[in-house]
Parts: sequence; C-alpha cells; structure tokens
Amino acid sequence: MVLFRPMIKADDNIKDYQSYPAYLTSRYTVFLALLGHVGFLVLFIFLQVLPLVYVNIGSCLIFVSAIFFNRFRFHRLVLNLTLIEIISHAYFATYYLGWESGFYLYIFCLIPLVFVYRIISPLNRRGLLGSLLGCLLILYFSSRTWPVIHPLSTVILSNLTLMNLILTFLVFVILYSAYSLSAMDLERQLRLKNEELENSSRIDPLTALSNRRDIIDLIQCEREKMLRNKSHCCFILGDIDFFKRINDSYGHNYGDDTLKQVAAILQRTLRKQDHVCRWGGEEFLIVLPDTDVAGGKVAAEKLRMGIESFSFSSQDISTHITMTFGVAPYDPLLAIEDSIKQADDLLLFGKQQGRNRVES
Repeated sequence: MVLFRPMIKADDNIKDYQSYPAYLTSRYTVFLALLGHVGFLVLFIFLQVLPLVYVNIGSCLIFVSAIFFNRFRFHRLVLNLTLIEIISHAYFATYYLGWESGFYLYIFCLIPLVFVYRIISPLNRRGLLGSLLGCLLILYFSSRTWPVIHPLSTVILSNLTLMNLILTFLVFVILYSAYSLSAMDLERQLRLKNEELENSSRIDPLTALSNRRDIIDLIQCEREKMLRNKSHCCFILGDIDFFKRINDSYGHNYGDDTLKQVAAILQRTLRKQDHVCRWGGEEFLIVLPDTDVAGGKVAAEKLRMGIESFSFSSQDISTHITMTFGVAPYDPLLAIEDSIKQADDLLLFGKQQGRNRVES
C-alpha cells in the first residue's frame, strides 16, 4: 500500500531522470529527519538533557539547510550533511544516554540512501557501507567503556528503545515507498515520452496527417481484414495542380498554409473509417476501406469539387486551386506498391488530360 503520493513529478529534462529518485528520497528524508529532531528536541527538554537539546537545535538547522540545498539538486551535499548529522547525533545520544537507548538504530536508516544516490560510484558505495558498519562497531565497543552521562530509569529506557525501533522501521518503509513512487513516476514519464516519439514518427509535422510509415501499417491492417472478410478497398492518390507555381508566386509559407488547408478539407470530407496521409510534397494518399472503385471515384469527385470551390486564404492573399485524382483498387494479393503505382499512373494520365479531374 502506498503511504503517500509525491508532490512533484519528474522534469522533462532527461538529465533530471537520473537525479529524480535521489531528489524525491532526499526530500522525504530531510523532512522526516527535521520532524524527528523537533520531536527529539521536545523529548530531551522533557528529560532535561541540555547538551542533547543544543545538539538537536543544530540538527534542525542542518536539515533546514538540506531542504534548501535539495531544491537546487545539490544531492551530494545533502547526502554528506545527512550522513554526518545522523552519525554524530547517534554518537552524542549514545554517549549521554547509553547504547540501550537505541539511537544507534538511525545509522541503519542511511543504508537506503547509499543505494538511492546514483551519483555514488559502486566502489564508493561499498566504501560508505563499510564506513557505516565501522561506525556502528566503534560506537558499540566505545559505549561499553563509557559511563552513562545521563542515566535513565529502566522503564523510560525501554520505552525509548521501543520508540527508536518503531521510528527506524517507519523510516525504512517511507524511504522505500518514496523511491518506489519515484521509479513508477519515471517509468510513466518515459512511457509517455516513448509514445510521443512513436506518434511523431508516424505523423507529418506540417499537416498533422499520417505519414508514409503510418499509412503503410494501416494498409497492412486493411489487407488482413480484406482477406478475412472478402471485402473491397481502394486507393485515391491526389496531387495539387501547379503547386510549384503557388510557391513561386506567393512563397513557401503560403504553400505550407495551402497544404494545411487541403489536409483539413480532405479530413472533414472523408468518412471516419477512411485514412488520409501526406504521401510526399503536394501528394496525398487516401485509403477507402469497404469501398470499390466506383465508390472511390464518387468520393474522389466529392473531394475534387470541395477543393475547387474552396477559397484558400493566407497572408491576406486568397486563391483557388484544383487537384487531380487517380483511383485504383487495392488487390491484397499484390504488393502495396503495385496498387499505389496504379493510382499514380492514373493520376499522371489525369494530369496529361488537363488536370482538375478524377481518373479510374
């Protein structure tokens, strides 16, 4: 069960994907540490252990600064501050209250941080883990020889140990939850990025229509459906007449706007199940599922009339253009390129016959 939701999301910058788990885990670590040391401050005031009161005031200031540094992605500095503070706090608390108080347990809370920070090399990570073990051993054997500076009653000491044990367990759970959430959010962000890249590789950036790659995949799907259902399909290949003249007369920006407007007319004139793509330059390929050549010719004529009657406007210039269309049946037993070539040949024949016409 997830204990909490992260209040931030991974940045779009790919560099931040590497630091995001450390950022999120550090954020909850320093907040938890700050909250815990405020609680310890109250506890030590109640127990009248003034040296530890002063230590916890300093600890609170350290973690307030760590929150600030973490916002600016100074992860190495935050990690060093956290390591130094928690080890020092465990040392002072054990020195004044004894090993049985259980404050050494918080050193174990540093282990997840060592693995979360990817800025730490494997060699340094092993060194840090060894150092933490060394600190625990030194603290343990040193505490055997220390006189307890501020002895506590057995009841208070056992309750203090239980409290520290429970808090250590909760810190482990929360840190693991924070890291898991960061990994899940990164996975979601990367999945969305991959989907965006996949979509952009299939969409013509100028007209927002399908490109060649996408339409070929769609035709493959239609082919399987045709073979399964014995249905019809036809191609319409359309080309804007005298498009070079438009570019030469009004500029390429005007030509681009014209292509966008042609794409919009084709999309709104065709059926929802029809597919249209920018085949290249000023050519558009249209796939009409469940349509024979006769139906394709009717659809092409409707498109031709819509283009002819439309007033194309851009940059305070209005023009009228025409398109020529070739309509050919799609034979699923032949290569896709063969059927498209047939439509292309008919389109070329229409150009030779005067343009602004439909050939099938």
